[in-house]
Amino acid sequence: MKNKIQWKKFLFSLRYQKKRCILISGFLLGFLLGGSLSATAQGVGFTVDVQLPENQLDHTVSYFDLHVEPGVEQVLEVVISNQTKETKRIVIEPTVATTNENGVIDYSQASPVLDHTLKNPFPSLVKRQPTITLKEKEQKLVRIPVMIPEEPFEGSLLGGLKFSQEKEVDQKRTGKIQISNEFFYIVGVRLRETKEEPAPVLQLKDVRTGQRNYEGAFLAKVQNTTPTIVKELSIESTITKASSSKVLLKDKQEHLSMAPLSSFDYAIPLQEYRFSPGEYSLSMKAKAGEESWSFTKVFVLNQEDIDQWNDLANMESGPSYGLWAVLSLLVVLVSGGVGWGIYRKRVRKKRGRELKKRQPVKKEESKGLKEKNERK
Repeated sequence: MKNKIQWKKFLFSLRYQKKRCILISGFLLGFLLGGSLSATAQGVGFTVDVQLPENQLDHTVSYFDLHVEPGVEQVLEVVISNQTKETKRIVIEPTVATTNENGVIDYSQASPVLDHTLKNPFPSLVKRQPTITLKEKEQKLVRIPVMIPEEPFEGSLLGGLKFSQEKEVDQKRTGKIQISNEFFYIVGVRLRETKEEPAPVLQLKDVRTGQRNYEGAFLAKVQNTTPTIVKELSIESTITKASSSKVLLKDKQEHLSMAPLSSFDYAIPLQEYRFSPGEYSLSMKAKAGEESWSFTKVFVLNQEDIDQWNDLANMESGPSYGLWAVLSLLVVLVSGGVGWGIYRKRVRKKRGRELKKRQPVKKEESKGLKEKNERK
């Protein structure tokens, strides 16, 4: 089943997605939910060292966790070092912390869709930085000003600083698919005016149909309405007919997390159940630490939603041209290998027979033949 899904993903990406594929290797220097700082990473060619200021709240971590004051400029300092013998140009981009579709806090998105409750996204507070040029083995201290909002705020204002090489030549073109490698660091930034954070409040906003991992799914939008990091979140959900208590679908996910003032689409895969149009009910229980929430949402499933799922299923189960191409190639290779082996075996046998004919007659055998001829 796992291999089947992987093939579906492969074929879907070739036929239906954009013709540009970007492979990204990221090195996160700061994790606000745990993790350690690595000052170097193989393949990047430069390092970023965080210079923690005096107003650092947590000195056991290597990202910025700062106590700030309303309306006061905060300067973030990092040392960027070129580890190579070539000139490098480093781009610095502020990012905002969001919750991705897997229920993980994500600092890497350049232009994410933000929740309407987030009034002061981190990039809006950071003065734009020029590209940093580093000569061979050079290092520079970079100062990044951050203007704290005039209006006091509760909880955490969460974001990051992304350090990457300027778009470069490391690109390969194969047909219509463009592949580029991008290596970057992300340093986490957490701004707080007090150490206390409000208790998290989650809400279930809506339920809709869609797809996840190239399979049909119900998507339940879960929202964190507070400026608080939600850790170790677990969610259990069931779907029933609105007029029945019989469970049609059941799902459970653990070890999720949510950024402050963010939302994400929690996916409930269809599995093998075949739905028909009508009213359904989603029941959800969520728990994080000592906090827990229960939600119920009635929604309507229409024929159009089901048709979209069917189209997705038909697309996935349609002619697997990529699969047949790979299998055909394998058959050719195996057949060629077998044929070559048979040919080599025949050649060796033929050579063996020829060598045997050319071998000299032994002395005893030649003497016997001579005596026989003399008697005659």
